[in-house]
Amino acid sequence: AAKETFVFVKGSFEAVAARCKEAVSGNWVRGVDAHSSAGCYVIAIACRRLTSREVDGMEELVRDTTESALDFLGLIIFRNEPKCDSAEHIASIRRGGIDTVMITGDSALTGIAIARTVALLPPGHRVVLGSLDKTSRQVTWQAVVADSAPAPDSDAEGMTRCRSTDSSRPRIDSLSGPPGCDDDLDQDATSHSGGRVSLAVTGEAFEVLLASGALSQHMMCRGCDAAAFVHCMCPRIRVFGRMTPQQKIQVVRHFASASLTVGMCGDGGNDSGALRAAHAGLSLGGSAEASVAAPFSTNAHSLAALVLLLREGRASLCTSFAAYRFLVVRGIVWTQAKNIMLIMSGLYLAPMVYLYIDLVATSLLVWAITQAQPAHTLAQRRPEGSLLGPQNVLSATLSAILYLIVLLILLAVLFAMPWFQAFSLPGPIYKWQARSDSYESALFFIWCAWFAIDLALVVSKGHTHRQPLRQNSSLLIAAFALALPILLLLLMDETDFNCAFKVNCDRGTYMRLKSSWINNLLFQYEQIGGDEWFAPVLSTKYSSEFKVAVLVILAMATCLHHLLYSSVIFGAVVQEWIPKRLGWNDKRAERLVAWVFAAIRTVKGWG
Repeated sequence: AAKETFVFVKGSFEAVAARCKEAVSGNWVRGVDAHSSAGCYVIAIACRRLTSREVDGMEELVRDTTESALDFLGLIIFRNEPKCDSAEHIASIRRGGIDTVMITGDSALTGIAIARTVALLPPGHRVVLGSLDKTSRQVTWQAVVADSAPAPDSDAEGMTRCRSTDSSRPRIDSLSGPPGCDDDLDQDATSHSGGRVSLAVTGEAFEVLLASGALSQHMMCRGCDAAAFVHCMCPRIRVFGRMTPQQKIQVVRHFASASLTVGMCGDGGNDSGALRAAHAGLSLGGSAEASVAAPFSTNAHSLAALVLLLREGRASLCTSFAAYRFLVVRGIVWTQAKNIMLIMSGLYLAPMVYLYIDLVATSLLVWAITQAQPAHTLAQRRPEGSLLGPQNVLSATLSAILYLIVLLILLAVLFAMPWFQAFSLPGPIYKWQARSDSYESALFFIWCAWFAIDLALVVSKGHTHRQPLRQNSSLLIAAFALALPILLLLLMDETDFNCAFKVNCDRGTYMRLKSSWINNLLFQYEQIGGDEWFAPVLSTKYSSEFKVAVLVILAMATCLHHLLYSSVIFGAVVQEWIPKRLGWNDKRAERLVAWVFAAIRTVKGWG
């Protein structure tokens, strides 16, 4: 017999059946629906015998022509069971205040079955499937009910059936209303023994809804006044089936256009566009195509990676804001403190003090703040997302005002001491090295160093998105290492260590430091010791009573700082009442930032 050449085609049942020369039997259609409803993936197979002329001119064959007039052969049916932990992680994501939908290239019925298995569909919700009517080219809505009868092993035409591990599987029951009738959908959502409804659509129905402008009302909340989108129980699309890669991108962009932050999780090349279009994309399974497109990727196939990414992302945002608040508040408070010093008597700090505060303490504390680890679970409330949000602004204001008040209290106590003599040095202000030999400068240093350490601890309190402060061992060790020399400087008297920072120092000890080895490591203007002593007394040693008073005031300030932060900044007033009642939230803060930048551009334009 002469050799024959065949073209074999595989793909979705709808696409392959449309290319067959004869209508596919209704038994095959019912079999596809049955297997898809059981959560099976169904691939159709067809073929066509090439003519001798087509074989001779095979290089010139056109795909559309070659894949037409096919003979239907059968179906390939297989299961790709959801991971055993998928339902747990989806529940965790939803508890974290994040809504979830499914976008799949497989049959919508398969998507519905999987969505029910992993509890992506809310409990008690019935599903209404929107598909395209081939005759009217309109979207028809059909109820998909759970069929508790298990699928048989084979049908009349000998197809091997796939058994579902779920006791119930979706089955198309009846029309819920005329094509495109939203009023009937709303009525259907509250009918049937008070049950609620989730929607599912096919790719063809999605295109019609998108073109008609009716997509938003089927994807978004319809006004149920839910506190968050994840709690919305309106009839809306939660399963998108038989979607092309381009349609996946359109879904992502449509959610994003509604001012929603959109994440996408996918494991194949057909997800690459949507992964790139989303605000954050996670590629699962190490797919090369998806990994290139997605900002985040993992070799794991479990949704545990997504939960971890969300936990890390929220913790990173909180930690970034914490480090920012630390630097900004410390800078503001320190600037105002230096203004007070200059206004008082033209005071300045010793060179070693600046090296300690700016080079050592600030760098070490900022690094330690970033070592906070994410919380073990996703909190229901998302973190504040704006620098001008109530938590960031009010916490910075609280810390700044509190410690400026503490500084004034310390100065008042110092001025009340009978041994105190105010620093007074005539001459030009730029002779800053001569303006650190005083009681006041030493007190400013003690206060500033203590404030920086306490502020780093306060902004690192874990709250809901980071682990508790006690778990950040790096910060605790850094705080102890930085606080120890401050306490020693305050409690010890007239040692070389004291005089290097000009705290509790005397004239004789300070002058001996001129020959210290440490001067070999410092610039000339930073060197310690010398032949001149500008203090009004021979020793700037504090009395024991004053040292105790300073410790008590600083300890009380620390306790009050942490108490106010926990009860006010992390309390219901700042976290809930102000954003909800006063409307001071991330969106308003973003509008304020945009207004400020617009005003700046306007002023520059006038110039």
